[in-house]
This record gives sequence, C-alpha cells and structure tokens, in this order.
Amino acid sequence: MNWYQLSLSSLYKELKTTSHGLSSKEALLRLETHGKNMIKEKENNPAWKIFLSQFTSALVLILLAATVVSAIIGEITDASIILAVVVLNAVFGFIQEYKADKAIESLKKMAGLKSKVLRDGKEHLIDSSELTI
Repeated sequence: MNWYQLSLSSLYKELKTTSHGLSSKEALLRLETHGKNMIKEKENNPAWKIFLSQFTSALVLILLAATVVSAIIGEITDASIILAVVVLNAVFGFIQEYKADKAIESLKKMAGLKSKVLRDGKEHLIDSSELTI
C-alpha cells in the first residue's frame, strides 16, 4: 500500500487512530501484538569462531601448506618461521575483529534513538523501539 497517497482521514481509518494519536493502553496492546520496532540482528560469533576464521583466506592456507611441505623436506626452521608468522597474523586479525565487534555493540547501545509521538492527545518522547502501528 502506498501510504503517502492516502488522505489523512483514510490514513486514520486504515491505522485505526485519530488526530490525537493512540491511547497509551492501545499503544501497549499494539506493541504486545506486533512486537518492538527493532531490526532482528544476527547473533554474534563466539571468540573461537572469530579466531578460526582468520585461517580461511587463500593466502593463509597456502602458507600453511608451505609449512607442511617445509616440515616434510626437513626444513624445520623455515616451517617454524612460516607457522609463527601465520599464527601471529591470526592473533592480530582476531584482536582487531573482536575489538571492532565490541565497539559496534557499544555504539548500538549508546545510539538509542528517540521519537516524538502523540499518546492520549499529548506529545511524548519515546525510544524508537517502542513505536507501533
């Protein structure tokens, strides 16, 4: 439905409201019926998954293969150095990604958006997650 094309009276009728807004009771009932006005987020990966994901790039897999080949042909020093570099790279990548995830989480918590609504004929400032249809 193209809501912007409706007249104001048609809009009120369609949304079952008036120019005074919803009553607090009706807003609560609709919130319980339709749920909060929030985007469902994917669950965060646990730390161990973030760490293991550092070993999935093609370059890292090639370096791990080179480690195995070096060890097989007796170049233990080379194998050790390559493995150390790969593990160090994974640790640094993990730390960066983990900190970035935590920073994004913190920003989401801080950015509580507010909306101005009419409830019982009076203006109120509420969390955007409390908006309802």
